[in-house]
Amino acid sequence: MKIRSIVLAATLLITAATGVGWLYLEREIIPTLPSSAEIRDITLQSPLKVLARDGSLIAEFGEKRRIPLTYNEIPPMMINAILAAEDERYFEHPGIDATGIARAAIQYLTSGEKRQGGSTITMQMARNFFLTREKSWLRKIKELLLAVRIEQTLDKREILTLYLNKIFLGHRSYGVAAALRTYYGVTPKDATLSQFAMIAALPKAPSSINPIRNPKRAKERRDYILDRMYKLGYITADESKRAIATPLTAKIHHPPIETDAPYIAEMVRAEMVRRAGESAYSRGLTVTTTINPKMQRNSTKALRESIYAANSRQHQEELDKQKSLQGAIVALNPNSGAIRALSGGVDFTKSPFNRATQAYRQMGSIIKPLIYSAALKQGKTSATLINDAPLIFKGSNLQSNNKEQNQFKSWRPENAGLRFHGPTLLEDALVYSRNLSSIRLLREIGFKPALLQLEKFGFPPERLKEHRDLTLAIGTLTASPLEVATSYTPFANGGQLVSPYLITKIESSPQQALPGKCRLCRDRNRPYIMSRQIHYLMDKMLKKVITTGTGRAARSLKRKDIGGKTGTSNRAVDTWFAGYHPDLVTVSWIGYDQPKPLAKKESGGTTALPMWINFMENTLIDLPETTLSRPAGIISLYINPKTGRVVDNNRKPSYLDKRLFSFRQGLAPRPTLKSITGKTIGELRAEELLLY
Repeated sequence: MKIRSIVLAATLLITAATGVGWLYLEREIIPTLPSSAEIRDITLQSPLKVLARDGSLIAEFGEKRRIPLTYNEIPPMMINAILAAEDERYFEHPGIDATGIARAAIQYLTSGEKRQGGSTITMQMARNFFLTREKSWLRKIKELLLAVRIEQTLDKREILTLYLNKIFLGHRSYGVAAALRTYYGVTPKDATLSQFAMIAALPKAPSSINPIRNPKRAKERRDYILDRMYKLGYITADESKRAIATPLTAKIHHPPIETDAPYIAEMVRAEMVRRAGESAYSRGLTVTTTINPKMQRNSTKALRESIYAANSRQHQEELDKQKSLQGAIVALNPNSGAIRALSGGVDFTKSPFNRATQAYRQMGSIIKPLIYSAALKQGKTSATLINDAPLIFKGSNLQSNNKEQNQFKSWRPENAGLRFHGPTLLEDALVYSRNLSSIRLLREIGFKPALLQLEKFGFPPERLKEHRDLTLAIGTLTASPLEVATSYTPFANGGQLVSPYLITKIESSPQQALPGKCRLCRDRNRPYIMSRQIHYLMDKMLKKVITTGTGRAARSLKRKDIGGKTGTSNRAVDTWFAGYHPDLVTVSWIGYDQPKPLAKKESGGTTALPMWINFMENTLIDLPETTLSRPAGIISLYINPKTGRVVDNNRKPSYLDKRLFSFRQGLAPRPTLKSITGKTIGELRAEELLLY
């Protein structure tokens, strides 16, 4: 009777304890576990990738390296290796392997070794992906319960796919694909049996069993897994023996950068962080850019070679490299605005400052075509005469909106070479970059139309307000190389200003694309800022800069479809060349980061133009030669360059100096009686006078 009472009491206590325990689990533990929806919402934190337009890798950003795979992309041998290492009964148990736990316990009690743990792959997922690292019975209970919930929510393939994509495997590598690339530089489809086994050895202890840090322990673990694979029937004895005999070859392989464009990479990184915050580094975003890999290589080569040559002329070889010259080059498609190449400095690792987008330097004479186009709008022609003679401005004669400047400053502008040329055709003033003629031209047309035109070329009004004086004519306005390239797009494409862009596509997964640039809206951002006729006239003058003017070194390219303008700021602090082909606008700049004059004889034509030529000679190969058709409303006349007047078309050139000029209809110089007849009024007979 007494024994029955004890048994009954014990049964009641166990039942009560079980009930209380289950009630505690149901009320206190289970509600704290992730829900089925949260389990399904597991995100794979992958790095930000930046690609060129052809898909080649420019850069990766992010602490976690990961290359997500689908189940079908995971090689069966990789799956077999991980099952042999971590959970050989994975496809048989419901998330908790009682047999495995018992076997591991017996092995530990009999040998003191813990070669096979009792944790299943599902339990590892629960522990590593959802729970804290706290070591307690409570966390272990949560792990068991969560493993069951995971098995109820996901099927075996889904669980295994998540595990093999998400598990940490050392050296910032998460997932088997990233680990294979990090340690062996291979993709899963190219990996060997011994490599699969080595990767499968890492989940147990990715730091201490690491082929880089501890090759001896790593090989022991790898060989153990290969032996397990043989015993489980995954591989033959011969395969196991050969793989075990294979030495460890692991070493760190960094992501293969296929297109070297660090300044582009940084531009994209900053933009993605601006859009998505710090999550940009882990959302697995893949950003495709407009960069042409060949053009990018050409730009890097041209920049470095030109800076080296210029530094040699400056005797900078032995000076502190921080004091040596720097440069930038940017090339964009003038029809779409796509940036094809951009280099913001000689060496990004030493100076990440992007001079192509962040350096605002005085434009020098590259501003002249913009102002001359305003003059053509105002009725000037390429044959308009402008006096190229000395000028001295004192006080208010400078016509500055700065009262202090008006009161105290005097200014005596000069031409390069300190020469004066007298009455000069507008075309020659541009082609040969005559400063004094350009200042007089700005004074004649006025600030309002000039500043309005510059605003249409893309320069912000607030910056233009600071330059409302005659120094504007010779380029005191500051701009970045990218801004200059943008402003030259109308000269290349027929008169439309095109906004530059860099990103074409942003993907968060292969199935989900996010908007990059609105490709359907680009025409809305292409305003005409000059007529076809004015564009034609400007194009002729800018091409003549190369054939006979300050850019004639570019004749070496042997192309008739390129134009441009040299630029040298005051005292040769900044040197520029802005040039174009109908399918490409390219701008080069060379100067010091801390503005100071370059050596004597340095100028846009001798310093920045060689970089432009270097880039274009390797790029124009892929751009067909084109000709610009003359638009309606343009006429051509022979002009006397000394007078700007029409000459007798019937006379032979040997008897009279004459050049052929194009004019907008209605703006051509009116022929004189002598230009028509070859005689003055006094030389005509009476009957001839009746004809005119």
